[in-house]
Amino acid sequence: MERLKIPRTELRQVGNRADWKLTDPSLHFLRVRCSVEAVAHGKPQTIIGQIHGSQKEAELLKLRWTGDKPGQCFVEARYQRDSKGRDEYGVKLATGLSLGDMVAYTITMQNGKVTVTIGKETATQSYTPEFYGTSDSYYFKAGNYLQYNGKPVVTGVNKIYELQLEPSNKR
Repeated sequence: MERLKIPRTELRQVGNRADWKLTDPSLHFLRVRCSVEAVAHGKPQTIIGQIHGSQKEAELLKLRWTGDKPGQCFVEARYQRDSKGRDEYGVKLATGLSLGDMVAYTITMQNGKVTVTIGKETATQSYTPEFYGTSDSYYFKAGNYLQYNGKPVVTGVNKIYELQLEPSNKR
């Protein structure tokens, strides 16, 4: 059995609406209401949602919670710049949070345009096959993907209260 490098519990989109192409003209969306209850104190970060690809290191978007101090936590959209490396940049969408606060987010993708919304804040990144350099297939994930793998082994706690994908009967 292969040991995971970073502890995680994630829900992955499957079925006939998963594995869409970057240039798919259909609107793909994920809506989630969740709370982060606990994170690793050594590195208090966890991914609560993402758009992932079938190829290795193919994460167009990671929605990352950072922090464990009351009123000092934040959520940011972390966009991958290209498929050649791990270079990414972040846009803060929610600040002043505390563990246990409710976070409601929406992620959409259509024709390579990835948009994340939390409350009234929105961030967008557009990808094209020429710019991004991949013919990968993509899908949504939601859950708790800790960004710490040190000792002692730690657990994080995320609660998902609501999760909605686009209706599966639209295709």
